[in-house]
Formats: sequence, C-alpha cells, structure tokens
Amino acid sequence: MLKRYNLVSIVYGGSGAAYAKQMHDLIRNRSEQERYPIAAKIVMESVLTGDLLTSITKLFTETEVCLTFLTADDCCVSENGKTYRVRQNVVFELGMAVYRLGREKCILLSDFDPRDSRIELPSDLKGMDIKYFSEENREQVFADVLDKILQLSSAENSGTVPRYDHLLDRQDYFVNYEDLFDSCSHLDSREGTAYLKGVLKFWMDECRSFEHYEERCLYFLERVGFLPMFGRHSWVDEWLLQIEELLRHYQQSDIAYCGKKRLNFIRNVAFTVSSIMQLKLHSDNPPTGAEHAELVDRLEMEPAEESGVTNPLALTVYYDYLGLLHMTLFDVGRGKQHLDEAICCFEKIMDTYVEHTDMSLGIWSGFVGYNLARCYLKQYQLTKDPADAKKAQRLMLNASLVRKGWLSGTGFHASIRSALSYEYFICKIEHVGTLKLLGSRTDEEIQHEYKRLEGELESYMIRDEQLERLCFVQELLQSRQSEGGEGNALDESQL
Repeated sequence: MLKRYNLVSIVYGGSGAAYAKQMHDLIRNRSEQERYPIAAKIVMESVLTGDLLTSITKLFTETEVCLTFLTADDCCVSENGKTYRVRQNVVFELGMAVYRLGREKCILLSDFDPRDSRIELPSDLKGMDIKYFSEENREQVFADVLDKILQLSSAENSGTVPRYDHLLDRQDYFVNYEDLFDSCSHLDSREGTAYLKGVLKFWMDECRSFEHYEERCLYFLERVGFLPMFGRHSWVDEWLLQIEELLRHYQQSDIAYCGKKRLNFIRNVAFTVSSIMQLKLHSDNPPTGAEHAELVDRLEMEPAEESGVTNPLALTVYYDYLGLLHMTLFDVGRGKQHLDEAICCFEKIMDTYVEHTDMSLGIWSGFVGYNLARCYLKQYQLTKDPADAKKAQRLMLNASLVRKGWLSGTGFHASIRSALSYEYFICKIEHVGTLKLLGSRTDEEIQHEYKRLEGELESYMIRDEQLERLCFVQELLQSRQSEGGEGNALDESQL
C-alpha cells in the first residue's frame, strides 16, 4: 500500500547551506536509486515568502524527521572576549521541530565540537545528541545519518525499511484497507459532503506528491473501488479529470525503469476505469451498450497477458472492470458470450489474485465474489441448472460474510461506514433470494430471514448518516417480503 513519502526537513543557517544541499542531494539520490519513499526539503528554500511562521508550522506538520545543521555563524563580543553561537533562526526552527516531532525525530549535526567553550549553545541543546563531523569524515557521517533516517522510517513498518521498487513486477501487493482513510483522520469532524470532498482533496495532493508514474497509477487503483460511494456529483467528476491529467504522461526515466509495455498497460487500466466511473456519474444519460463495448475494446487493446505486469492489484482491477463491462453487455442483449467472459474474468481474480491483494478486510473478495454470484444467478435463469444456483448461493453467502466483517471493528467515518453497510445489506438480501431460488428454506423461513435483516437494518439507521442508501435497502426488503422473497438480482456494481 502506497503512502506519502516520509519528509525530511533540513534546517540550516549561514555557512550550513553547503551541508544542507549535500544532505538533500544524498537523500534524493538514495531515494531514486533504491526507491525508498523519502523526500527532503530545505526549510530556507521552502518558506521564502508569505507568513513564515504559518509556513514553517505546516511544513513541520508534514515532516517525519528534522535534520538540523548547527554552525557557529554569529560572533558575540563581551568583556570576556569573543564567543560564537548558532544563528537564532536555526534555534527557533529547531524548537518548533522538537515540539512537533519529539526529540527522537530531530537529528542534530555540527561542524564544531559541542564541548568547545568558545561556542555558546542553549543549555537544552547540550542535553541532546549532537553528531560532530569534520571535513575528513563528513561523507561517512552523512551516510550514517541517512541510515538513521531510514531506521526511523522502518519503525512504522515492522522494522523493515519500505521500498517502492519494481511495483509492477510484484507477486504480492497487499493493501490494508482499514488504513485507507487513516491519513484523513483530521477530517473526521466534518460532516457528509464536506468530509468526502476533503478526502478527495487529500488523495489528490498525496497522489501528486509521488515521484514516479507507476506509483501514481497504483495509488489511484488502490482507491478506485471506493469512488462510487462519493456519489454522483460534479466535484467527483472534476476529481477524475484531475487524476487523468496527472496520469497523462510518463517520462523517459519511467520507461527505463518499468518498460513501455508495462506503463501502457497500467495507464490504460487507470484511464478506462476513470471513464467507467464518469459514465456512472452521468445518470441523466445512461450509458449505451455501444459505449460499454467501446470500453471493453479499450481494455483489451492492452491485454493483461501481454503486458508483463504481475502486480495482483493491477490485474484484479483490470479483470474486475472487464467482467463488469461484459456483464452489462449481456444484460443489454449482446449475447451469452459476454456472460461467459464475465464469469471467466471474475473466476480468474478469485482463483489467482485476490489472496495476494487483501490484508484483513477482504475488500476485493467482497466485491468480486458478489459479482461472480450475480453472474451465476443470471446463468441459472438461462440454464435452470441447479449447479449454477448452488454456486451463486455459496458465493453470495461468502460475500455477505466478508461484507459483514467490513462493519465490525473498523474506525471508518460515518459516511464510509454507511456506504459499507449498504453494500452488506444489498448482498445479504440477494443471498436470501438464492435460498428461495433453490428451495433451501420454506416461505415461512424466508420471511423470517427478511424480518431478521429488517431488525438488523434498523440498528444501522439510528443515526443520520447518508440515510438515502439505507432507506433504499429498507424499501427493497419490504418489496422482497411482499413478493414472497422472489426478485431479480440487482444490477449493482461495487459500492
């Protein structure tokens, strides 16, 4: 799972400029060579204008580690002779960093011996570890400091320094979807639309911050399954257009690292999925079969099998949306071959990729298992083969259990939790429908299942949190009860 690069802020004063640049370049070069997700900013170069205090405060809020160069730039004359001290802005900025980050994440370096009586240091600084370097050992000390910075980064990753290397070639790519919204925790106090807009803005800023093309594409694909929960709004459409602009071009360095065929594949997946989302947003003009067929052609123009990409998330997204398009083409009468293609796509994900993407919540197994179950229900309507109905029932049961797990023990914002509960109830209603279809329950038992679901639904509707979705579920439940439990499978894609 991709997160914003850890930022190292570098503070210096006076003669420390050369040291700051050398350290900045060292961090940048190591990050580029090893694909460590770290970046550096020199404070003096980042906050030249505007409200300096506000700018520095914001910078340190985004900072993971502060590296401060102490150089004796100011000469003080007194009766006892000359003494030297660190530039006062350096002391001030270091104090802000210590307050924001804590002492353990503030690294101090000096080109003078801190014990030298001619150097005047604030007493609090004397209690901190100051790494002294000379011209002779400067490169080694700087290299050791960079290793220390990487160790601090690894503390949040079970002792392993994260690397974003060869992302498209990975056999495993686990995404902890419980953490997906953690970075937006500062938005929790906002309600409804304001929260969702804030999440999209944060995601855009974070995606824009990545150095490499494949990182930005995968960041988008990590989140794409959640986008429909944001609703049909012009600001969602605008966000997708901004993402497309961000992903429009890759650089020669990206080609050298990933290969053009891989880049073309991942870009095509991202752009096609974005187009699918935009079609959904325009509910006043429902997409036609021809538009869906064109999107299938676009995906198949860069086939997964020939791309060389092995990243299971990228392939899951590719086959899931290809399957959804084929399922829609079947629904509009384009032929059973499209249903067969959809089943093939979803089964490929369930058999090959889903275990290599989900960490805890099983987001993709909940999405794809439900889609595959819907396909088998559609096939049963054609074949009347009980084997198809049994497959649909098993898959729908598994999907409903997975989706129920989304609602327990998670700290999602109310808007997100509401959307996830909607997904659970829709799936559970369809599962009860398959029990009726197979004759696995009597009519009385089916009605009891719906009554039980109705009571469970009411517990999710006690707060005013996007009730429109849950009211739709309530109406659907009432409709199914009046129909005796029968009804067609919903034409709903994930979230």
